[in-house]
Amino acid sequence: MKPSILRALLIATLLAAQLGTVALFALDAGRRVADELDMNARATLLTAAETVTERTLRFLKTSENTLQSVGAMLTLGALDLTDEAALEQLFLAHLKGDERLGAVYIGRADGSFLSVSRQPDGMFRTERIRRTESGVTTVLTFGEDRYGRQRRVIAGDDGYDPRTSPWYGQARVASGIGWTDPYLFFSSERPGISAAVAIRDTRGAKVGVLGLDIDLHTLSGFIGRLPGAGSGTAVLLDHERHVIGSSRSRWLPRARHHGELPLLGEVSEGPLAALASVLRSESEGSSAPLARRVDVAGEEHLGLLVPFRTRGVASHWSLLLQIPVDDYNGALVHHLTERSWWLLGALLTLSLLAMGTILGVTAPVSRIHRDATVDRLTGVFVRAEFERRLVRMAKERRATTIDGRLVVAALDLDGFKAVNDTFGHGAGDEVLAEFARRLRERLRSGDLIGRAGGDEFLLALQLPVSADVRATLERIREAGVGKPVEGRGGRYRIGATVGVAVRRSDEGIDELVRQADRALIEGKAFEKNRVYVAIGEPSVEEATGLEALAAV
Repeated sequence: MKPSILRALLIATLLAAQLGTVALFALDAGRRVADELDMNARATLLTAAETVTERTLRFLKTSENTLQSVGAMLTLGALDLTDEAALEQLFLAHLKGDERLGAVYIGRADGSFLSVSRQPDGMFRTERIRRTESGVTTVLTFGEDRYGRQRRVIAGDDGYDPRTSPWYGQARVASGIGWTDPYLFFSSERPGISAAVAIRDTRGAKVGVLGLDIDLHTLSGFIGRLPGAGSGTAVLLDHERHVIGSSRSRWLPRARHHGELPLLGEVSEGPLAALASVLRSESEGSSAPLARRVDVAGEEHLGLLVPFRTRGVASHWSLLLQIPVDDYNGALVHHLTERSWWLLGALLTLSLLAMGTILGVTAPVSRIHRDATVDRLTGVFVRAEFERRLVRMAKERRATTIDGRLVVAALDLDGFKAVNDTFGHGAGDEVLAEFARRLRERLRSGDLIGRAGGDEFLLALQLPVSADVRATLERIREAGVGKPVEGRGGRYRIGATVGVAVRRSDEGIDELVRQADRALIEGKAFEKNRVYVAIGEPSVEEATGLEALAAV
């Protein structure tokens, strides 16, 4: 055999062995990467679902607070139950302040009724029902139109008696706030729920019921902006699988047409229906998130069902997320399996294509994860991600017996509302972004920073035992607000009040955050723009608490 032929044979054999090895490795790597991407996609969907449930629970809690505050004003006599003009203005202020409220109303023990509701065109309507010895009178007043005209309608007895309504009877027997199941509002034809609480006079007798309607349709806008909802579907369901919020806006007109909330089975089809069937049968009686994959017409889809119990509402709700598998790993899987012969033809080209494919496939997943864990305005962690990392930090400290202290601080900007009211929300966004940037520059590697909401931030620090906690936080506070914020609209002077809690041995993370929040709230009531370290359990309203705060 000629040397040239032998050389060519050896090269061909080596090249074939090399390409064959690379091909086998690439196919195995493709399967491994696909599995990893699947795990990451499930984790990211779970984070997104937790964001939705947290936001839902938060705004239901806000509605409870509205009921309790107005109810307390009526019970304590700060607001006259018969002063309908004052009640109307108060109800109207709450509706204008929170677009999720559909109506605020009060029914009295004598059958009279006052309601202020939001109309589909954005205007407001006031309904008064008065009952006297001479009869029943209903007065409807519509808010001013663009020409400044106000329409007033006086009708006779329309047969409505608030005392026969479910919300009235429920609140009369409930020990606190009573909730209804989700239903379709009559006036706005949007999905919502009602909450009501009994009003007592100074002697404790029940003299009426205060209620409000919560517009759940506003959740659909937020759900529609979830990462992955564009190509998949996100649906909020009640305990009977009625759709009360969805990323598919076309389902709402169907609800209006039929006059009731649609069942998921009535509007879902294809992969969503298949996933709903599988997840429903496997999730009965379970409160844990459940993820499954189904194959529909040769296309795989990933689904996640997250049950959760809403505060006060007796029934369970759940969030269903569905996304095509190809959205996050399809290109890579197809490239490494169906077109593996490219590996035999051009190793270098395949390597470049595989890298590009991985980047292209993982980019949507990275965006989903980033949007669900990092606050877009300030670049810091959202509260849910901050708390998860704080728990991890505490576990790592316990596992490695790190010598030092774990410190949590809650920071709230002073004067931020004045910036928003005077210069606009654009200026407020500049202040929040710059404040977060200054804090990040001041923190060390391993410290955590998150945005709790609005103008409140959370920090988690690992400090040596010898460190002065208050002095350290004071330096951080001064770094954040010591100089005015330079913005496009001018210079904004703000302050910051800081509540600090130092973890004691085996103390829960939730309790640690609660202590920091409490120190912040009580500190702001005492004197703003300072650092307050939580000491023990007494309130700042007690003399010992005031002395402790003043000393730190």
